[in-house]
Amino acid sequence: MIISNQLELSDGQAVTATAVSTNKIDLGTPGTVLGAPASLTRDIGPGQPIPIMCQIETRYDTDEPGTLTVQVVKDTTSDLSSYTVVAQTDALVLSSLAAGYQIPITVLPDQVDQRYLGLRYLVNGTATGGTISAAIVAGVQTNTTVPGA
Repeated sequence: MIISNQLELSDGQAVTATAVSTNKIDLGTPGTVLGAPASLTRDIGPGQPIPIMCQIETRYDTDEPGTLTVQVVKDTTSDLSSYTVVAQTDALVLSSLAAGYQIPITVLPDQVDQRYLGLRYLVNGTATGGTISAAIVAGVQTNTTVPGA
């Protein structure tokens, strides 16, 4: 799998409490076509599906009941402090998330029409030791087991 640093949202980010991704993607400001009365509108979700890879890098060190929900968020500010959720996963039980587990966010959804894009990791309960990597990629690797091993 090829990952661009410019499209990487988290690189082994420790996620033990609710937080936003370390990196955000700045989609820029839409321009105005010559002679048009207003700038173009943005919505990068429609069209060719854009895959998101979100994966557990280091297993969570807890037997405590806790869950993780990953949200795709958009915002007009770079710190994602006034975000809008455009998609989210189900609540995943932390103790069941092994290293290499791919969190099921398959593609970037429609309605990504603001300047900044990121992920928000919502942790409920006690969480220690887990790290996550996430990026927009050309394709998500799905052959997670080695044949004949």
